[in-house]
Amino acid sequence: EIRVYDFGTRKTEAYHPHQAGGGHGGGDDGLTRQYVKAVEAAMTGANVAAAQEEHVGCTLEEVIRSHAMVFAAEEARRERKVVDWREWWDRNVSTRVDERK
Repeated sequence: EIRVYDFGTRKTEAYHPHQAGGGHGGGDDGLTRQYVKAVEAAMTGANVAAAQEEHVGCTLEEVIRSHAMVFAAEEARRERKVVDWREWWDRNVSTRVDERK
C-alpha cells in the first residue's frame, strides 16, 4: 500500500498497485527477459557490449560497480561508519580480481 498525503486538502489517499510475482516485484523476470534478448542479439552478430547496453540498459562494469556500491553501503550501515570508496574497492574488489589471475 502506498499512502499519499495532500497538504493542500489535508486528505490521505491509499493506492494498491499491482505487484508482479517473483523476485524484486517481478523485476527479475524483466531483467532475465532483457538478458536473453541481449544474448540472442550477440549470437546473431551484434557486438556483445552494444547488445548488453541496448537490451539490459547498462554495461557490465556499471553492473559490477553498482552492486559493489550497495555492498559498501551495507558495510557502512552495519558497522556504523563512513566508508572510503577507493579503499573499499581496493580491499574488496581489486585484490580479489588480482588473486584470480
